[in-house]
Amino acid sequence: HERAGVVSVSWRRCRVESYKALLEEQAAGRIRAVGVSNFAPRHLIDLEQEGFPRPAVHQLEFHPAWHEDSLLALSRAHGTVVQAYGCLGGANTGAMLMRTEAILKTAQRYGVTPAQVLHRWGLQKGVTLITGGSSQEHINDNLNIFHFNIEPKDIEWLDGWLSPERMQKSYGQIGRA
Repeated sequence: HERAGVVSVSWRRCRVESYKALLEEQAAGRIRAVGVSNFAPRHLIDLEQEGFPRPAVHQLEFHPAWHEDSLLALSRAHGTVVQAYGCLGGANTGAMLMRTEAILKTAQRYGVTPAQVLHRWGLQKGVTLITGGSSQEHINDNLNIFHFNIEPKDIEWLDGWLSPERMQKSYGQIGRA
């Protein structure tokens, strides 16, 4: 809709039309799987109400300072793989999580790096990880996370370390995106 030079955008319509176009590309054999990124639970429900198949992958930022357990549960229930990026605290934080006392103490207790704690936490939460590294040493550390498990009490503590009300993104709080 255009009115007095202002364009009103239906983000729901944009998501639905984009998803439909991806499904058409899949049907034509040009892509193998269809996924989404940064969808809130209501966005996934919108796709379901349109009668679309569920996404194969849902890519989203995921770490102890930003996780939405209801979204993770919904994705699991739908058979959608959650692929986490920003595992060290998000691109705009300067990896602040790796410098917090909570993560530093947890890493010390397990004899690993803070990055290894954050990556292992994600794996134990059942997500796949997108990692990177500024050096070969960091890349090797990121891959060396299978020799330890974080105890359930520590997972629970990391889960609740920051309340959902305090979790912020540029587009709002948890559950309001």
